[in-house]
Amino acid sequence: MTLSEWNLFDDEEEARRWVSQQMLAPSADSRQWLVCLLGDRAYGIAIHHVVQMVRCNRVTPIPQLPPFLAGLFNLEGEVIPVVDLRLRLELPAGAPGDRTILVVVRVAHPVDMGQPAPTMVGKQLGLMVDAVLDLPFIAEGDIQPSPPTTSQGSIVDERPVRLGVVRQSGREITLLDVEVLLSREEMLAAIAGSTVTGLFHA
Repeated sequence: MTLSEWNLFDDEEEARRWVSQQMLAPSADSRQWLVCLLGDRAYGIAIHHVVQMVRCNRVTPIPQLPPFLAGLFNLEGEVIPVVDLRLRLELPAGAPGDRTILVVVRVAHPVDMGQPAPTMVGKQLGLMVDAVLDLPFIAEGDIQPSPPTTSQGSIVDERPVRLGVVRQSGREITLLDVEVLLSREEMLAAIAGSTVTGLFHA
């Protein structure tokens, strides 16, 4: 099965099976990344975070949240927050269209269980991208530090959003830490928004 076919998967189990077949790394220090396109820039998401990809055909806005939180998406009955990666990475805004892809990832988010430190549990999050390119294996030794930036959104909860840069097949790929695309406060606000009655209609 090809990556272009995976773009159109709407069945989570089928997508999971295909991803699991791609996980055989050529070397011990290599990890596989899903390379996405935002405009003319390539970004990598570690494949172990990726659940599936679907067409981003309907997103319901969430009021009073940052613009890069595009809204909520009904994924097979589960309402998930959606991040506009262009805006989150402070790139020029783009108009979502029929070809916009939602990369669904699983990340840890804090839940207040009455403990001194919040409990971290898994939560699905949708990332809006223009296109997906391929699934290269990248060796840790090939990753270079990201260029310095003064962007306010480059550090979240004291962790960098950009893990590094790799040059492969004549292109530059910026590797992202999807665990910190949202701060704890932003994630909690998005999760709270998804449970508000009447905010989303399936």
